[in-house]
Amino acid sequence: MADRRFFRRISRELKDIESNPLPNISIGLKNPEDLYNWEACIFGAAGTPYHHGIFKVSITLPTEYPYKPPSVRFLTRIFHSNINNSGEICLDLLKHNWSAVHTLQNVMMSLVLLLDDHNPEDPYNTFAANMYRTNPEQYIEQCRIYTLRYATNNFDEDSVQNLIEDPDLQFQNSYNVVRIGGGSPMVSVMDYTTFINPPIAPPPPPLPVSTIRRRRVPPRRILRSMSSETESEPDTDLV
Repeated sequence: MADRRFFRRISRELKDIESNPLPNISIGLKNPEDLYNWEACIFGAAGTPYHHGIFKVSITLPTEYPYKPPSVRFLTRIFHSNINNSGEICLDLLKHNWSAVHTLQNVMMSLVLLLDDHNPEDPYNTFAANMYRTNPEQYIEQCRIYTLRYATNNFDEDSVQNLIEDPDLQFQNSYNVVRIGGGSPMVSVMDYTTFINPPIAPPPPPLPVSTIRRRRVPPRRILRSMSSETESEPDTDLV
């Protein structure tokens, strides 16, 4: 069972997550009654090949936390020289550089930085690392394809080709990301119904005046004469 120090530590981290949420990160308890299993989402930042992607991350705390690092793994497939096909991560912070002063928010920030820092000299995916060294443009292209294929729900061959030709292509990611930590009153994280909103179409231009039919109103004198004629005519139905 967890001791009081563990509960105090987790309580502080939950309050910090609620009061100081990090950009592009959503993190919380997987089950409010289980303080050891967490889930997180990283939203791919602009300027990286992971832009528009939503990457789920699993976090498991050991009973010795915070004196031992958490076990962190990507649940969403991702192409990265320091992340293998099982989602395991090569990150010094989670190994020999771990310290009890680090928090789960520090871990998530390190993962965000890792997505913009590819280190082929310390690889966890040798195929990706070799591609990065020999053909960096193809490597970036492969990162984008993996993002579109596994981190969005918009995958098709045309979308892949369009994304390769235009890396800044805007497309809608209609994943509904539920509030992590469900019914827990302790967890309050950003609620994303749609992470990437499609651009709002501009209103149609007004019709030219020449195409608008105007109803011609008779002059007042004609209206007066029509009114007098109507009053003078007998009602044939009553005759």
